[in-house]
Amino acid sequence: MINPFDPSFWRDPYSHYPSLLAGPARLLPLLLPTVLVARHRDVVDVLRDYELFSSSSPQLSLLAKLDPFAGAQTMLFSGPPVHTRLKRLVTPYFRPGRINLLTPRIQTLTNQLLDNIESKAEFDAVSDLACPVTLAIIAEILGISIEHQPMLKALADRVFSSVRESLMLAGAFLTGRPDTSGSNGATWRHDFFPSRAIESSVHDSSADAIATLRSYFIEEISQRRAGPGDDLISVLVSAQDETDTLRLDELLALVLLLLFAGDTTTNLIANGLLALSTHPDQLRRLGLATEVLTPSAVEEVLRYDSPVQMVMRFCTRDTHIGETAVPGGAVVLVLIGAANRDPAQFHAPDSFDIARHPNNHVAFGDGIHACIGAHLARLQGRIVLGSVVERFSRLRLSAPDQPLHYDGYLLSRGLTSLPLVID
Repeated sequence: MINPFDPSFWRDPYSHYPSLLAGPARLLPLLLPTVLVARHRDVVDVLRDYELFSSSSPQLSLLAKLDPFAGAQTMLFSGPPVHTRLKRLVTPYFRPGRINLLTPRIQTLTNQLLDNIESKAEFDAVSDLACPVTLAIIAEILGISIEHQPMLKALADRVFSSVRESLMLAGAFLTGRPDTSGSNGATWRHDFFPSRAIESSVHDSSADAIATLRSYFIEEISQRRAGPGDDLISVLVSAQDETDTLRLDELLALVLLLLFAGDTTTNLIANGLLALSTHPDQLRRLGLATEVLTPSAVEEVLRYDSPVQMVMRFCTRDTHIGETAVPGGAVVLVLIGAANRDPAQFHAPDSFDIARHPNNHVAFGDGIHACIGAHLARLQGRIVLGSVVERFSRLRLSAPDQPLHYDGYLLSRGLTSLPLVID
């Protein structure tokens, strides 16, 4: 049986997707009814029907002790009218016209990083390029001082690590695997409610990080009230003061969500450099027509190796997904990465083609929960990947025979490092 809660599934998800795409949505015999949705048309249908397939559920209370949002509703885990109100406050800042103003800053930062890389024979595409660019830009959007960025990155990484571990423990509970161990050696049996195990396993490692992040941004919000600027925190503070529709806890949750969202762009850039370095024909092709092909190359990276591999929904009543009967209360795992490799939607879906057209991928989701930062991610991807190809005509893996290591579980999948050689 395919088990999406097994960490081995996410080490190589693409080997599992063809069998899932060959048939309808699959109902798994787990402790809670769980449905795998892989086909492109089914994924789109689920993502667009926010009433039948909700993004919010009491099941998330299992992670309450690890919740950096402290129970506040966010755009990610809410539906209308809460989602509508929160999205309305943030969306104006992320409109293309405003985001495009960041182009010179992204280009300058990219050039500086590439200048440092150029003196080396080898560099790490994650730590030397993808991560610094995305962290600096999201920090600039939020108005965070440059000297604070490394600290915030380290704190965010600690939170992500704890959430990943808690998801693994919860997944083991759903699959009924006994005596699953956490990083501190804590174990639990499948006949026990898992929240106690989750708390004991990861609470100590993440509680301080969450508290520090929240304290930091509470102080930032206070400073913006006293002296607002043109950053997003100031915009949200002004929205709160003018309309009284955004509570402090919601404001804090939005700021933290945007900080965490930068990982998607980091994964996009790293995945793009991996794809180009392992497909030298496409790298050469992009180098010959960088300005023309970079936009479509970014779209192909998003499809071919999606930064977000899965999103979770909760079925609100008995229904069908395609030919599959789905009971109310079921956990619905929407496999974005599989949908983007669906042969019914894409010609030669396992081929990397930087000029692919059409390319109706769902890497940024669909429906009301489609990523509001999609334009920013695309802009950074185009600038960074285009600049790399213009600067370095040939790239290759420094250790092609060694396995690559990924961070992430269930929702996202990102490279922890990507050593590349400049020829």
